Amino acid sequence: MNKESLVDKAYEIIEDRIVTLKLEPGKIISEKQISEEVGIGRMPVREALKKLETAHLIKIMPRRGMMVTEIKLEEVFQQIELRRAIEGIVMRDAAKNATEKMRKRFLELSTEFEEVTKNNDSENAVKIDNEFNLLAAEASKNLFVQEAIRPLHALARRLYYVNYQNDKETIEKINVGHCELMKLIASGDSKNAKLKSDELIDNIEKLYRNSYLKNLL
Repeated sequence: MNKESLVDKAYEIIEDRIVTLKLEPGKIISEKQISEEVGIGRMPVREALKKLETAHLIKIMPRRGMMVTEIKLEEVFQQIELRRAIEGIVMRDAAKNATEKMRKRFLELSTEFEEVTKNNDSENAVKIDNEFNLLAAEASKNLFVQEAIRPLHALARRLYYVNYQNDKETIEKINVGHCELMKLIASGDSKNAKLKSDELIDNIEKLYRNSYLKNLL
């Protein structure tokens, strides 16, 4: 496996551990520790951690190591503004530009997402959500959008995972919205894909607000 592939693999493993709270917010970590845990050399892990810092999931502190960033809801609301502006474009263009192979995969992901929702499976829900977002960004055929949206999705998945069991009503609406959006993209319905994306963002923002209110209590 070449260096770039090792960096990507390390990034995916570490990101997943942060999103699913195996590496908890505020935890101090070291390059050596992570390298040993994931079984990948320190150089690719170092590059992956730098990318995770760019995604605001890791904070590098000179001479002290690294810290998994804490969840700050005021920042989450700033992120949702940017997602609202970008994501509708992504989903609209994905519906227009997806290949037949991609459209087939969107339908498969919809079925898989329905299944994990029935099973209340938060671990696999975040994995399917990640694959969906990456596939939609790729299908949009807009490199700039792909680079802008990925770190926002990583942050969003962590909060989604944190609240999966705490706000089941809103989570169910979000999951149903995802499934409907996947089907719209698969069918090439760009107009309604954009509208469904906006509706989905509304429910995601509701999840954030509910989480914020709970923190105030």
